[in-house]
Amino acid sequence: MAKAIEQPTEYIPTVTFYFNKDKKSAKEPENFDDLQIDGNAKVTVSGKVTSIRHDSNSKSFEITIDRVKLILPDSKPMGVSEGLSKIQEARKT
Repeated sequence: MAKAIEQPTEYIPTVTFYFNKDKKSAKEPENFDDLQIDGNAKVTVSGKVTSIRHDSNSKSFEITIDRVKLILPDSKPMGVSEGLSKIQEARKT
């Protein structure tokens, strides 16, 4: 008698970001402290792709992250003067 093979549950991709204080890793995004569990966020990641994988039933890639930007739904648009000030501050560091 054959045993029934249990079908795998649907895979939902997840990503974990770690931000260290050393200068070699990406800095934590400005509004990191505004994140909330079950809250929505748009994340933009910049970096260098280090590997790409194409399997018969899945695809994946790996990236070394240089910068992470968070956009939270409650955040308001930034004005031009505020944006220029933030750019100048970022250049100083």
